[in-house]
Amino acid sequence: MDNLGPEVVALLFGALMLGGTVKGVVGIAYPMVAMSLMSSLIEVPTAVILVILPSVASNLLQSGVTRGSWTLVGRFWPVILPLGMGLWWSAGMIAEARPENLFIALGILIVTFSVLNLYTPNLRIPRHAERWAGTVAGILAGLMGGFSTIFGPPITMYLVALDLEKEVFIRSIGLIFLSGSSMLAVFYWAHGVLHPGNIAWSIAACLPVVLGYGFGQWVRGYANQDRFRKLLLGALIVVGLNLLRRGLF
Repeated sequence: MDNLGPEVVALLFGALMLGGTVKGVVGIAYPMVAMSLMSSLIEVPTAVILVILPSVASNLLQSGVTRGSWTLVGRFWPVILPLGMGLWWSAGMIAEARPENLFIALGILIVTFSVLNLYTPNLRIPRHAERWAGTVAGILAGLMGGFSTIFGPPITMYLVALDLEKEVFIRSIGLIFLSGSSMLAVFYWAHGVLHPGNIAWSIAACLPVVLGYGFGQWVRGYANQDRFRKLLLGALIVVGLNLLRRGLF
């Protein structure tokens, strides 16, 4: 990282800020946007380092942690616990793993789900199935997250299917993502991916992401519930297509 030219640093700054902006608008897709852009400039393990601590910072802002957050923890612990277990397992395999088949399968699932929801907005998870569906989403998210830092799509699909109000959705997904990104940072440290020699770069990367997130949050204030749902599903389709690209090429 120390030998990067100023033009590459500027492009990395822009990629991180754009990822933060997208997250500020729809609450998801920061790692996908940032990793997709940065992986064409630097090696993937280095891009992972730049993504991880800003992910914690942006999710902390998004979750709006308050006393009321414990209600959300009580509702979504069946997602958070299996998410952590999957992240622990997959974080240690980032260097040698080839998760292409997982990316392809999830990409097809995400695109299909999102298109169906655009044209069939009443497609919902019933309340009695919420816990087991959340456990499945958490396991899938954990397995893919350690490989790539991208663990949001299965959780996003799950929360979309619960038909949450816009701001409740943003706080809920922020809280789950905060839990996941914090655990992932700890696991990367335990596995030696993140260490004293590179953590300063990850800390520095928080600045453009937080700036972008603040701008995106301002934009989100002008979107009503229906427009927000369409923006969110549109972002999910892009995420799914990107996963297909990563799995196939």
